[in-house]
Amino acid sequence: MTSYQFHFPASGEPTLTIPLPEELRGNEIEVILLKKPRHSKLPENDDDFWRTKSLDEIAAEQGGPKICTDPDKYFGFLSDLWDSEEEMEEFLQRRK
Repeated sequence: MTSYQFHFPASGEPTLTIPLPEELRGNEIEVILLKKPRHSKLPENDDDFWRTKSLDEIAAEQGGPKICTDPDKYFGFLSDLWDSEEEMEEFLQRRK
């Protein structure tokens, strides 16, 4: 049995109109209604959540700037870009 999930906001009306996809029209269907909890994972003041943030604000939210000192630890193949460890270290130092 194929199942679909649709999310519709409920109004104060006693009926709910659900537009059906073409493949469901004319067939028997079973409708299950679930009440979603009202709590939200967004902060209380969600205006602040959606505003554009500076790079410094984003870095502060994520625990400060991260400095990659071992690219192989994260990517495995980046060390192939430099001929030696010294070249890689020099590049990383210039990036700070």
